[in-house]
Amino acid sequence: MLNTFKNVLQRLKNECLASGYEMLLEADLSHWLFHLLLTQPEVSPQQIHSDTRICNINGRFDIVIGPLHMETDKRPCVQPQLVAELKIFPRIGFTDQAHRVHYKHILNDDIPKLGRLNPAIQLRTALIVDGRGYLQGTYQGYNRWDYLIKKRNDIASGVHVFMMHFADNNWHIEHELP
Repeated sequence: MLNTFKNVLQRLKNECLASGYEMLLEADLSHWLFHLLLTQPEVSPQQIHSDTRICNINGRFDIVIGPLHMETDKRPCVQPQLVAELKIFPRIGFTDQAHRVHYKHILNDDIPKLGRLNPAIQLRTALIVDGRGYLQGTYQGYNRWDYLIKKRNDIASGVHVFMMHFADNNWHIEHELP
């Protein structure tokens, strides 16, 4: 699943972001990612879900790939092979205050949620698209990106973190391994 996800990110960079498409909301990122994942031969269209439940865990997750499971007297849920939480810092349309709220959601919601998942899941990942360069600033006296990775290391050590960021008139992909 990791190589499939990396391929999709490369396509997202080349086919979407590099063409000048401006993502405004997390939904834009989610829908592009969903579409590109559907085009991968390793991904069964019957097993990809958006904003969905995972078996035996509270909360909803942005993108999940895996078979459906019907628990007795419960709602259907997904037995995940890939789980991705998504955030975006758009280049336009948001204030630093709004970006701060999104950043805190990564720290206090997304990373902890991914950390509570079963480590046997093939890929647990956070994907951040930072068109604004927001993660290069500081939070509590530390670089925001470094602070985020430290928090991931402390509470969700098996989680991959990808960042797509705009610098020098190009999009770049960074990958922090668990």
